[in-house]
Amino acid sequence: MDQQVISIFKKLYTKHLFRRCFEAWLSVTARTLTSAWKKLWPESVAERTFEGFKPKVPVEEEIVSLGKSMGLVIDERDVNELLEEHSQELTTEEIQELQSQQHSEVLQEIGFEEEPEVEDTISTNEIKEIMGMWERVSQFVEKKHPEKVATGRLSELFNDTCLTHFRSILQGRKK
Repeated sequence: MDQQVISIFKKLYTKHLFRRCFEAWLSVTARTLTSAWKKLWPESVAERTFEGFKPKVPVEEEIVSLGKSMGLVIDERDVNELLEEHSQELTTEEIQELQSQQHSEVLQEIGFEEEPEVEDTISTNEIKEIMGMWERVSQFVEKKHPEKVATGRLSELFNDTCLTHFRSILQGRKK
């Protein structure tokens, strides 16, 4: 029983970690992006002075502080090692696939079984079509709605609770 609880906890933790990563991306300012692009492609950025621009506290220190507040024994070296291990970026598709797999595994572990006959009545084209529609709707809302954070969370919730099922069907059919 302990192993099942630990396994489910790890999966849910990873899911929430990914969700937090997406939320953190929303916190990246235009100033930060402009500063990065200025180094990579100076001609593409309007001239501004960026001297003296540094974050108040280095991110590594914040991670160490958060870890210690959770009762972990952690230092900046540990954080840097972790960051080096995970230096290869995942694509959006890889993240979605991981999330879909974890969702399916959690459902299986808690005893939820998908009904295969419903799955067989939905064509691959129907699923792809509805996913495309959702993508257009979510992009429209993201661009036009004034409550960016709230709509972003609701969009993620819909993705997690509704569309994961259809993504896992498509993934199964690929195999």
